[in-house]
Amino acid sequence: MKLGCLPVTYFADIREGRMTVQQWLTFAKSLGLDGTECSLAFVDPLGPVSVPDFKRMVDETGLLVSTVTCHPDFCHPDAAERERQFEDMSRNVRIANYLGAPLARVLAGQQHPGVEREQGIRWVVDGLKRVMDVAEPLGVTLALENHTKSFFWTHY
Repeated sequence: MKLGCLPVTYFADIREGRMTVQQWLTFAKSLGLDGTECSLAFVDPLGPVSVPDFKRMVDETGLLVSTVTCHPDFCHPDAAERERQFEDMSRNVRIANYLGAPLARVLAGQQHPGVEREQGIRWVVDGLKRVMDVAEPLGVTLALENHTKSFFWTHY
């Protein structure tokens, strides 16, 4: 079995520049980990390094990327925003493929005020099916996590 980690404890440090992504990767290797997850908070456009630089650092450190950790919101009441979420997830799946990660972690979405549960579920199923159509040919599996509130969200 291989061991990896998503360094949630260090997100604020990485985001605020007290720890670099390279420092995290070096620390992960020193712990004897085999890999790391790639949080979108690490890479462009949200994070401090480009995707190619992240891949180079991971390769040079000798780690694997187990998962690209994504946070789509397919429950958004605005259809244009749900389409943007699909486009973002399609890009994220391509990032996972580029990094050699077999998994892309996905969430269903936020519980937006005014969105009925049944409607939200239909939107989530539709969005995830569309993303699966992109992921499957690339050999990337979607891993649905039952999550409360993503770091990037307003609602639970």
